[in-house]
Formats: sequence, C-alpha cells, structure tokens
Amino acid sequence: MTIKEIIQQLENIHGERFLATFHDDTDITDAPDLKALGRSIKILKYLVEHNGETLNVKQILADCKIEV
Repeated sequence: MTIKEIIQQLENIHGERFLATFHDDTDITDAPDLKALGRSIKILKYLVEHNGETLNVKQILADCKIEV
C-alpha cells in the first residue's frame, strides 16, 4: 500500500466516522477519535509534503495548527 492509498483510506474512515456522529446523536466535540484521526491525517500529509527536510516536532505541530 502506498502512502497516498493510506491517506485516502484514513480520509474515508474519517468521513464515515464524521457522518456516523449525526446518526448516533454524538456531538462532534465529544468525539476525540474523530479529532485524533483528523489531526493524524494533517500530520501525515505535512510529512509527505516536506519529505527529506529536517523538521522538529514543535514546528510540525505549529504548522499543522495542533495545540501542544
């Protein structure tokens, strides 16, 4: 499986889970798994985009707008 395929699968799972919150009356703010998956996708895309660069975790989180 390529990284592009992995990202696509994660986005599909995220979309399905997002829609499921409406069907099971879950408040989106009460879905930490949904937030974590979304943030993971952001980080993965960022790492792919900056492949080969020297990065630090603080920079990645700041650029992805993820609070520490």
